[in-house]
Amino acid sequence: MKKKLRQERLIYLKSLTKNEKNQQETAILKQFFSSQTYQKSRTIGIYLAFSFEFDTMKVIEHAIKDGKRLVIPKTLPNHQLIFAPYDKKTLTLSRFGIMEPTNTDFVSEIDLLVVPGVAFNAQGFRIGFGGGYYDRYLADFKGKTVSFVFKGQLADFTPEAYDINVQKLYIGSSNDKANQF
Repeated sequence: MKKKLRQERLIYLKSLTKNEKNQQETAILKQFFSSQTYQKSRTIGIYLAFSFEFDTMKVIEHAIKDGKRLVIPKTLPNHQLIFAPYDKKTLTLSRFGIMEPTNTDFVSEIDLLVVPGVAFNAQGFRIGFGGGYYDRYLADFKGKTVSFVFKGQLADFTPEAYDINVQKLYIGSSNDKANQF
C-alpha cells in the first residue's frame, strides 16, 4: 500500500505546473514565515529538494536574511542522518541524486526540522522515499518538526508502528487568495 501511494503522489508532484506549484508554495511560505515556530527558531534543519518537491531554497534564502543558522542532512551508512552547516560551496551530489554537505562537522542542536515527504495524512504521519532515514532520526529528535505539503500530497493511510509524525503541516492551497503574499 505504501509503495502504491508513494508512486501515485510522485506522479502528482511531477505533474504540477510551475504556476500551481508557485501558488501553493506562496501560501505555505506566508503561513510558515509568520508562525511563532519559525520566528523563535535559531537553527533550522532543512533538506535540499528535488526539482519536483517544495522549493526549499526559498526558505533557505529567507532564513539566511533573517539571520537563522541552517543545517542540511548528510546520509551515512545504516540509514543514518547527520546535519551539517549549510554552505553551498561544500555541496556534492549524493548517491540519491540530491546535494549533500561534504563536511561532517555535524550539528546536534536543531530547534526546527523541516521534514520531507511524498504523502501525508491528517495526523502528520508521512510516507517518504522509502529509506527510513528521517524516521530513525526523528526517534531521538527533541525540537519542533514541520513539513510543507502540496494539497495533492494529502492521503488517508495508517502509519506503521515505527513511523513518527510531523508536529505541523503547512498545506498549500492554489485557489485561496487570502493565503497569498
